[in-house]
Amino acid sequence: MLRALLAQLRRVAADGAELAISLSVGTGSAEQAARRAAFQTAVAAMGEPARSLLEPGDVPALLAATGWRDTREPAEDPQALGGRARRAGFVRAAPA
Repeated sequence: MLRALLAQLRRVAADGAELAISLSVGTGSAEQAARRAAFQTAVAAMGEPARSLLEPGDVPALLAATGWRDTREPAEDPQALGGRARRAGFVRAAPA
Protein backbone atom coordinates (compact mmCIF):
# COMPACT_ATOMS: atom_id res chain seq x y z
CA MET A 1 0.00 0.00 0.00
CA LEU A 2 2.80 2.44 0.87
CA ARG A 3 4.64 1.52 -2.32
CA ALA A 4 1.50 2.20 -4.40
CA LEU A 5 0.94 5.55 -2.66
CA LEU A 6 4.51 6.71 -3.27
CA ALA A 7 4.34 5.59 -6.91
CA GLN A 8 1.09 7.48 -7.46
CA LEU A 9 2.49 10.61 -5.81
CA ARG A 10 5.47 10.37 -8.14
CA ARG A 11 3.19 10.15 -11.18
CA VAL A 12 1.54 13.47 -10.29
CA ALA A 13 4.61 15.26 -8.89
CA ALA A 14 5.85 18.17 -10.98
CA ASP A 15 9.51 18.65 -11.83
CA GLY A 16 11.19 20.34 -8.89
CA ALA A 17 8.66 18.94 -6.41
CA GLU A 18 9.78 17.67 -3.06
CA LEU A 19 8.18 15.01 -0.91
CA ALA A 20 8.41 15.17 2.87
CA ILE A 21 7.12 12.14 4.70
CA SER A 22 7.46 10.47 8.06
CA LEU A 23 7.93 6.74 7.82
CA SER A 24 7.84 4.21 10.62
CA VAL A 25 11.45 3.07 10.67
CA GLY A 26 12.39 0.49 13.27
CA THR A 27 15.57 0.57 15.29
CA GLY A 28 14.74 -2.35 17.54
CA SER A 29 14.71 -0.34 20.76
CA ALA A 30 12.11 -1.06 23.42
CA GLU A 31 11.34 2.66 23.62
CA GLN A 32 10.56 2.84 19.92
CA ALA A 33 8.47 -0.33 20.08
CA ALA A 34 6.35 1.24 22.85
CA ARG A 35 5.90 4.48 20.84
CA ARG A 36 4.94 2.49 17.75
CA ALA A 37 2.36 0.48 19.72
CA ALA A 38 0.84 3.69 21.12
CA PHE A 39 0.76 5.22 17.62
CA GLN A 40 -0.88 2.11 16.14
CA THR A 41 -3.53 2.16 18.88
CA ALA A 42 -4.27 5.87 18.35
CA VAL A 43 -4.48 5.53 14.57
CA ALA A 44 -6.64 2.39 14.79
CA ALA A 45 -9.05 4.31 17.04
CA MET A 46 -9.54 6.72 14.11
CA GLY A 47 -10.29 3.80 11.78
CA GLU A 48 -6.99 3.75 9.90
CA PRO A 49 -4.61 0.90 10.71
CA ALA A 50 -0.87 1.63 10.58
CA ARG A 51 0.52 -1.07 8.32
CA SER A 52 4.04 -0.18 7.24
CA LEU A 53 7.19 -0.71 9.26
CA LEU A 54 10.51 -0.32 7.51
CA GLU A 55 14.04 -1.13 8.52
CA PRO A 56 16.46 1.84 8.16
CA GLY A 57 18.11 0.32 5.08
CA ASP A 58 14.74 -0.19 3.32
CA VAL A 59 14.04 3.50 2.73
CA PRO A 60 16.45 4.18 -0.19
CA ALA A 61 15.24 1.07 -2.07
CA LEU A 62 11.58 1.97 -1.51
CA LEU A 63 12.14 5.49 -2.82
CA ALA A 64 14.08 4.27 -5.86
CA ALA A 65 11.45 1.65 -6.69
CA THR A 66 8.72 4.29 -6.67
CA GLY A 67 10.53 6.94 -8.72
CA TRP A 68 11.95 9.11 -5.93
CA ARG A 69 15.47 9.91 -4.84
CA ASP A 70 16.47 10.63 -1.28
CA THR A 71 17.49 14.29 -0.92
CA ARG A 72 18.46 14.20 2.74
CA GLU A 73 21.97 15.20 3.65
CA PRO A 74 23.84 12.47 5.53
CA ALA A 75 23.29 14.39 8.77
CA GLU A 76 19.54 14.25 8.11
CA ASP A 77 19.44 10.48 8.27
CA PRO A 78 16.65 9.57 10.72
CA GLN A 79 19.16 7.85 12.98
CA ALA A 80 21.41 10.95 13.09
CA LEU A 81 18.64 13.47 13.72
CA GLY A 82 17.66 14.41 17.22
CA GLY A 83 14.25 14.58 18.79
CA ARG A 84 10.98 14.22 16.97
CA ALA A 85 12.37 14.14 13.41
CA ARG A 86 14.49 11.09 14.24
CA ARG A 87 11.65 9.31 16.00
CA ALA A 88 9.26 10.07 13.14
CA GLY A 89 11.55 8.69 10.42
CA PHE A 90 11.56 11.99 8.52
CA VAL A 91 12.45 11.59 4.85
CA ARG A 92 12.85 14.17 2.07
CA ALA A 93 12.79 13.07 -1.55
CA ALA A 94 12.57 14.50 -5.07
CA PRO A 95 11.46 12.93 -8.34
CA ALA A 96 14.18 10.69 -9.73
